[in-house]
Amino acid sequence: MSEILSDFEIDQALNSCADEQIHTPGTVQTYGCLIAVHPETRVAHYASANTEKYLRVPAEQLLGMDLGDFLGNTLWHSVHNTVARSDSTECAAYIGDFQIRGRDLAVHAFVSQGLIILELEPTQSTGFSGPDGLQKIAFLMGQVERCKSEQALFDLMTRLLRHMTGYDRVMVYRFDTQWNGEVFSEDRRHGLQSFLGLRFPHWDIPAQARAMMARLPVRFIADVEQTPVPLLGDQAQADALDISLAFGRGVSGVHMDYLRNMGVASTMTLSVKIEDRLWGIVSFHHMQPRVPSPALRDLLVHVGRIFSTKIRVFEQENRLRLVSKVDAFKDDLLSQLGADGAFEPFGKSILDVLDADGLVIEYQGSLYQFGDVPADPLLEQLHAIARDGKAIQSYENLKDAFPRLANATKSVAGALVFVAKEDRMLMVFRKEHLREVAWAGNPKKKIENHSGALRLSPRGSFSAYLDQIDGSAKPWSDQDMYFASRIWTLVNAFERQQLITQLNRQQKVLIDELNHRVRNISAVVHSVSRQASKSSHGSIESYAKSLEARISALAVSHDLVAGQLVTSVPVHELISRECAPHIDEDGARLTISGPRKAIRGEVAPILALGIHELVTNAVKYGAFSNDAGTITVTFKDREDAGLLLEWREQGGPTVSRPTTRGFGSSLILEAVPYELNGSAKIDFAPDGLRADITLPAEVFEPSKSVMDLATLEGKAAPETVDLVFDQRLRTASCLILEDNFLIASETRDQLLAFGIQSVELQASVEAAMSFLDAVRPTFALLDMNLGNNTVSFPVAERLIKEKIPFAFVTGYGDSTKAGGRFREIARLTKPVTPEKLIHAVVKLLRDGL
Repeated sequence: MSEILSDFEIDQALNSCADEQIHTPGTVQTYGCLIAVHPETRVAHYASANTEKYLRVPAEQLLGMDLGDFLGNTLWHSVHNTVARSDSTECAAYIGDFQIRGRDLAVHAFVSQGLIILELEPTQSTGFSGPDGLQKIAFLMGQVERCKSEQALFDLMTRLLRHMTGYDRVMVYRFDTQWNGEVFSEDRRHGLQSFLGLRFPHWDIPAQARAMMARLPVRFIADVEQTPVPLLGDQAQADALDISLAFGRGVSGVHMDYLRNMGVASTMTLSVKIEDRLWGIVSFHHMQPRVPSPALRDLLVHVGRIFSTKIRVFEQENRLRLVSKVDAFKDDLLSQLGADGAFEPFGKSILDVLDADGLVIEYQGSLYQFGDVPADPLLEQLHAIARDGKAIQSYENLKDAFPRLANATKSVAGALVFVAKEDRMLMVFRKEHLREVAWAGNPKKKIENHSGALRLSPRGSFSAYLDQIDGSAKPWSDQDMYFASRIWTLVNAFERQQLITQLNRQQKVLIDELNHRVRNISAVVHSVSRQASKSSHGSIESYAKSLEARISALAVSHDLVAGQLVTSVPVHELISRECAPHIDEDGARLTISGPRKAIRGEVAPILALGIHELVTNAVKYGAFSNDAGTITVTFKDREDAGLLLEWREQGGPTVSRPTTRGFGSSLILEAVPYELNGSAKIDFAPDGLRADITLPAEVFEPSKSVMDLATLEGKAAPETVDLVFDQRLRTASCLILEDNFLIASETRDQLLAFGIQSVELQASVEAAMSFLDAVRPTFALLDMNLGNNTVSFPVAERLIKEKIPFAFVTGYGDSTKAGGRFREIARLTKPVTPEKLIHAVVKLLRDGL
């Protein structure tokens, strides 16, 4: 067919794709089988042609059969309990694992067209269910909560999910207003093509596929080379069965071709929805066939909800900032309406905030113009369209939208039009903005003829294709449109009280959501502390209350240790975090000065508890109990290389010496000498409590072996003793086999900081073996124990065979013995300090096995 296509041919091809009945494909994937059963008679009316493979009975024999005894009462009981739920027609529910005719099968069920649809597949042993799954969800939530930006969230999700699932490539893929997609973050196996920053045209995922994504949280294709299995009915003219909710639903051949052209063997998508809007997807690619386990699919549903919630929080924060901008000049605007020149400062404010070039305001029959605007014929056309519309009208290319009025656009390319009332309208304009867009392959449509029907043909290359876009303005974002509508609402003085009420309601929703999150996190700590209090001999309530406070203090030091993967905690930061809830953002009420040192991780909790008791006392009785008090903490070096911590409170209520020694005083005066081999003194001076805590040199890490987080993030190599970096360091690649994502991620960051060229993370022996099939790393670090009673020895054997140097990493108390061929293999003990890590790496590169 000619490459010059008419608009009719293009529309016909797009309609052909849109008309594809993906909800009734008439086929299923080969990894399992499907049966459709009447809920009362239990007679099978539909069955996939491969039932003999999984149930040992041909589909033709199952059709019309009463499956009550065949599947067993236990399974039927579970199925009926599940389909009785109100959401049984909205999602496929995991029923459980059952033994059917000697086969261990996982079963999902949902309701469609009045029938119970059963999907059966071989069971898989994974670490994604039960306590293991809950532990992964809890860890993920903690990591997500720490993200301070959308990009940080995207990068965390791709890294963590690839490590968790073992897929070769994981991408965060976001839709724009035209449903084009863009890859905002990617984590991939070394050697794979990168799609980061590339855009995909909207027809790559047609409307009906997006509708399916919005409905189903998880979809996957186990093998793009499979031949789909036909779905058979008990009648020759049986209606097509809607299996939209089936995990194993057959897939379009065009989509299979598309994935083959990408070089992908299997995929999975996790839908990301914000309220009822499909925001984007997390896309998983693997270079070999793969069936994700039911437990993993169920876990990913929860991951998707956590991800969506955090994105929504970011959107709400952005929206609140816009509301604040509106508030900054709304009172002045409302007070000036009707006066001469009132709209001039108003117009300039709008142009500045929206990064626009022109503005037209209609207010009470009068028109006000600012900056660059189109000629009158186009203004009149926009005015007429806006009057008929009820929502904001946005345009990025006015010449394409109004070709007959192209000469009236002048220098303007984009427009945003909003009508507030009959005599009130706002038009905002932007000039042409030349820009380049990187597409994944040439986005021009290719069309082929299939059985007389035109359809889009998947492109053969996905290499970056730069496309220059001219004649268009900078796209209008959701934030732009929200701000424009919010500003213009203010023009109507009668809506002022309604606006205030709405803003208060939004603020309350955000505060309620924040409180809900805090309660959820606190509930775990409360539960642990109250369980512990039941075995105490004192007051249960008082014990629980004090224990909860002390657990919080322990969490401060734990976060510092876990957050840096080093064996030391900066004392300055420990104090700052403990005081943070009780001081303003400017930190004026707390002053910390003196030399910065880091206390060893194993003794940090004792010091954290001591600081917690000082802060608690200040909040109850001292400097933090009023609005004027201050605390000064001064660190002074001692001659023996130790440190003197001077705590001074001022400006609080008059202090009186207590008649008895409380727990806090006892902890500081007794635990510091006993646990830290230091000394402590407390003086209840009338003008403010004073405390002196002396810490010996042995509780601190030597400064030469401490690497702080800033150094790691800056990718600067640490200073080490008598160490010359080998040139091979700069071109080396590393495989890390570690099932703990936090440890693996931080170790990777350290290696990249040292200058290692690339680092690959894998969480299982199977994933590591698959990686080694495709890539030969320079060296490897293997966690000896991987959980679930598995060890990394098979990978070690292969590395020895292929003469790839490696070292084992073991934890404290690790009982695994590695003798024989592994006797001489280098071994690092967790936690591994940066200095020990780099020494081990350089030795591996120089000496090999």
